[in-house]
Amino acid sequence: MASEIFYYILVFFAGASVGSFSITAANRIASNKDFIRAPSACDNCGELLKFYELIPVISWFWQKNRCNYCGSKIGYEIVISEITCAFLFVGIVYIFGANFQSIYFLVFFGLLFAMSLSDLKSKAIYDSWLLILVTVSLIPVGADFAEKLKNFLIFCGGFFLLDFLVTFYIQNIKAKFTNNESLKTQKALGDADMIIAGAIGANLGLVFGLGSIFLASCLAIIPSILNTIYKKDSELPFVPFLACGFLIAICAKEVM
Repeated sequence: MASEIFYYILVFFAGASVGSFSITAANRIASNKDFIRAPSACDNCGELLKFYELIPVISWFWQKNRCNYCGSKIGYEIVISEITCAFLFVGIVYIFGANFQSIYFLVFFGLLFAMSLSDLKSKAIYDSWLLILVTVSLIPVGADFAEKLKNFLIFCGGFFLLDFLVTFYIQNIKAKFTNNESLKTQKALGDADMIIAGAIGANLGLVFGLGSIFLASCLAIIPSILNTIYKKDSELPFVPFLACGFLIAICAKEVM
C-alpha cells in the first residue's frame, strides 16, 4: 500500500513537471523567447531561480505566489497547469496500471498537453514537437507498426480533405455572403491539426479515433458559437480540444 502511494506521488510530480514545462514553453514561445537554453528566471526582475524555487506546485504555494526577490505576483496559470497535468497523469496511470503502455500514453499525452498550451497562447507549434509526436505515435504499442501507419495516413488524409472543403466554404461562400474580406485568407484547420489527428488515429484506431475527433468537435462548438455571437474574428485553437477528445476516448477504450 505504501509503495503504491509513493508511486502515485511520483506520477503526480512527473505530471506537474510536464505541466510546468508546458506553460513555461508556451509563454516563452508567445514572447519569442528561447524556452530550451534560457535558464529559469523571474519574468519581472530577471533574477535566476534556484532549484528549490522550481519545485512544481510546492514552490508556488510556499512562496505565496510571489517572487522571492522582487515580490511580483506569479500567475495562477502556472499552478493550474501543473495541477491539471499532474491529476491527468495520475488518472491515466490509475486506468492503465503500472506498465509500459501507461508510460507510453503519459509521454504521448504530455506532448499533446504542451502543444495545447502553445496553441492556446500563440497558435504556434514547433515542427520538432510534431515530429516527436508522430514518431511516438508509430511505436508498436497496442497495435503493430503497419496498422498504426495505415491509420495515421487515413486520418491525415481525411483531415486534409475536410480542411479543403471547409476552407473553400469559408473563403468563397461565407466571405461573399458576409462581405468579410478577412475570411478570404482564413483556413479552417492548421497543418498541425492534421498531423495531430493522424497521431491520435494511429493510437486509437478507426472507431475510437473517429469518436475522439467527434468529441473534440463537440467540445469546440460552444466557444465557436460564443465567437460568432460576440463577433470575434480570432481563430479558435483546436489542439486543446483534440487533446481532450483523445483523453476521453483512450480511457473509454480501456474501460470498455
